[in-house]
Amino acid sequence: MTTGHTADGALSPELEAIAVAAQDRLKAQAGEDRSAVEATARRVAEAASAAIAAGARLSAIADAEQRGELHARQELSGDVLRQVTRAAKRKRDADSEYEQAVGRAARLGLSTARSPPRPRSRTGRCGPYSLAPMPPGMATHTTGRRWPRRP
Repeated sequence: MTTGHTADGALSPELEAIAVAAQDRLKAQAGEDRSAVEATARRVAEAASAAIAAGARLSAIADAEQRGELHARQELSGDVLRQVTRAAKRKRDADSEYEQAVGRAARLGLSTARSPPRPRSRTGRCGPYSLAPMPPGMATHTTGRRWPRRP
């Protein structure tokens, strides 16, 4: 059985193929192409089979796969974290816009409920939390219950 490392600490060609395939698999998983993920997973399995046939130890194969995934994580980390940061900013902006719209609707007397509108029923009436004009003389509780205003 071979150790999988050359004298200078580099991986043998079989283990290097596993590392590259594992790196490509993790990069494919970061994308949205399902067929690429399956193809790269097959490449990892084929490379592992070739390494086993060449006499590499299973622990060396697992180490090579981990090394490839580590390289992919290091390459992808900056881009993925930037994407997460941009998505978080878009979510904060959308939440803020939603709160402003609900506040505007409440100031206009359309609703004080802080939930998204419900779909209309078969009768065409609005649900208790939907944004619909209130009849004159009616006050709305924060739960959506209505009662006549007191004089």
